[in-house]
Amino acid sequence: MGIPTKPAAYSTWETGNSIPNAVQFLAMCKILGITDIFNQFIGGHNPDDPMAELNEEGQTMALNYIDLLKGSEKNQASLETALRLAAYFKVHVDDIFHLDTEENQS
Repeated sequence: MGIPTKPAAYSTWETGNSIPNAVQFLAMCKILGITDIFNQFIGGHNPDDPMAELNEEGQTMALNYIDLLKGSEKNQASLETALRLAAYFKVHVDDIFHLDTEENQS
């Protein structure tokens, strides 16, 4: 579908006679791989970015924690699915994970 833009518009942007609208601007940023628009065009740290005041180590730790939370959600969904299947097939959870069975006790 794309963003409707006339070829003449590029020339007016380049000469400073006009500027792109917000949709065109954000589309161009995406195409160019610009993800921190605030820092790129205004400069400095984005005051609304919770990671802006963290050093590199702090940012790495925060990103690792986010990954851990995402993994936790996936694991929780897997566990819930396993429990639903166990209930459907009338299997005990202990049997699925081989907990407290005679084989494990000996």
